Amino acid sequence: QLATNTVAGVQADQNLTVVSGGGLGYYGFQINIGNAKGSTEKPGPIDTPLGKSPQLREAFELSLDRDAINKAVYNGLHQVDCYPVPVDSPYRPKDLTCPKRDLAKAKQLVQASGVATPIPVTLATPNDAVNQRLAQVIQSMAKEAGFNVSVQTAEFVSVLEQGKAGKFDVLLSGWSGRVDPDGNLTNLVTTQGSNNYAGMSDPGIDDPIKRAAAETDVAKRAELYGSAMKKAAELRGVVYLYHNLYYLGMHKTVAGVQYFKDGLPRFVTAGFAA
Repeated sequence: QLATNTVAGVQADQNLTVVSGGGLGYYGFQINIGNAKGSTEKPGPIDTPLGKSPQLREAFELSLDRDAINKAVYNGLHQVDCYPVPVDSPYRPKDLTCPKRDLAKAKQLVQASGVATPIPVTLATPNDAVNQRLAQVIQSMAKEAGFNVSVQTAEFVSVLEQGKAGKFDVLLSGWSGRVDPDGNLTNLVTTQGSNNYAGMSDPGIDDPIKRAAAETDVAKRAELYGSAMKKAAELRGVVYLYHNLYYLGMHKTVAGVQYFKDGLPRFVTAGFAA
């Protein structure tokens, strides 16, 4: 599996080839809006500027340019999006749209909040080079809207522990993805979900997701998931940046490798080309 910054080099080699897969998973960041005592505990108030203010969370998101982030950090090789269910999923309504960067509106929201600038934000990130680069790009973009983002790095498992315990302000995080959209939502955005590090809790999210899990009609499930995702987008406990795409490098004589949306290559039909 190739890092996105090595794909072009492999493609340029006449002896090698690249196949791609993935797309079910996502990456972005969680904002602590209710995780006071742990993700599976009863939500409580969070005393941070972003945690207290939906207005500032909107400003923070609007300060970011997803397309520019994708290009700067991943050579444009991921699929930009702002929802947890893939764009081409039959369980995703077609009317879901993503906000573009709007620095003017972000600044207006910051000013209207009455919070003195620069507004402090602590961003926790795993300590690998790619995540640190992502954190730095977010830091630079948000600064233009009046946010002072401090990046704190730690080993990956330690960052996850911070998330579970609610000991964070903003946290870079992702999910490998599931074929059924329930696996991208229930434990991640519903009340007291084990991976709901943001501490989101709203019946407008919980109820339609629960109903969708018991529904068999695809169109009805899509409508219910769409309703829940729209409400979650308003709360901004999770801000999604992109869906992960994966790239596999191999010798040009290898054929028949299948690479599906779950990001796991299959070699049952693989072999050497004549």
